[in-house]
Amino acid sequence: MADLTHYIPHSKVSKSGNAAISDVTQLKDDYIKIAKSYSHTMRSYFETYQLFDQFCWSYRELIRLAPCDRNDWLSDDFQPGKFSARTVVNGAFGNFISAARNVIDKMQAVIEDYYGGRKSKGYLEYWKLPSSWFDQGDVYVFMYELRNPVQHGQTVVSVVPEPRGTRLRFDLNQIADPHLFNKSKHLTSFIEHTSDAIRGINPNDPPYLCFRYTNMLFYKLVIELYAHFLKCAEPHIRSARSELNAMLDKHEEFVGWNKQIKFVVYTEGDETHVLEGLEDDPAKEIRKRRREVEHLLFDAEKTLKSEKRRRP
Repeated sequence: MADLTHYIPHSKVSKSGNAAISDVTQLKDDYIKIAKSYSHTMRSYFETYQLFDQFCWSYRELIRLAPCDRNDWLSDDFQPGKFSARTVVNGAFGNFISAARNVIDKMQAVIEDYYGGRKSKGYLEYWKLPSSWFDQGDVYVFMYELRNPVQHGQTVVSVVPEPRGTRLRFDLNQIADPHLFNKSKHLTSFIEHTSDAIRGINPNDPPYLCFRYTNMLFYKLVIELYAHFLKCAEPHIRSARSELNAMLDKHEEFVGWNKQIKFVVYTEGDETHVLEGLEDDPAKEIRKRRREVEHLLFDAEKTLKSEKRRRP
């Protein structure tokens, strides 16, 4: 499978690798374009794959570093070490929200690139899901837009000492009044709408959002979006691989093998490029990945249902 790009000095290439490269006919002209198109396609796929895994890891780290119960009380397992609770909680949340925004923005950029712009049929099909969440103006919008304040020095998680312990929350009054930063219109709209809704239920109830449940819900939504991304990306990946296979079927002289690794070679300027891992079928890889993500999504939805959320 075509992986991320690696630059290796010629002197570092193994003897078997050099021998395999010298035995194969290098790609020329339009054939190089076909190989580069496939390499570009798979690089985008794998970079998104990696960013999604980083997002999942950051969520698990958030749970580990800022453990709290259903009412957002920090648990007895919380161990801030030499740092304050505010530092640890906001540091863990900042990593989580940044990882989420990274993979969300990457998915959008990849689909736009795959299908040739934001007016293409493929892009518009993908955009239906996230745009529907923006239209609803709910938690997805809040968390997506919250990354920018976090990246610009805002501490968005309130860590509040109370008689029975320490409680975590998103204080909408605090987030509505950032220091040395202008919040987006989407975030402003969400805060105003949600604060009004909370006060409509109980005028004396402060506009807080639950920390644990909000993170759980956003985690589930990003998994759902990634599953949607895989579905939308698959036709383009299949097309890029079919074009490559058609070329290699006609020109077996382009195909090299080194220890069961299938590759092609081309030269640009003073650099020799080796596109390897072609023995793997990306269609099978995507099907496997989709099954894994569907299982992950099922678990996230099950956890949400069992939470039985209530405002404290």
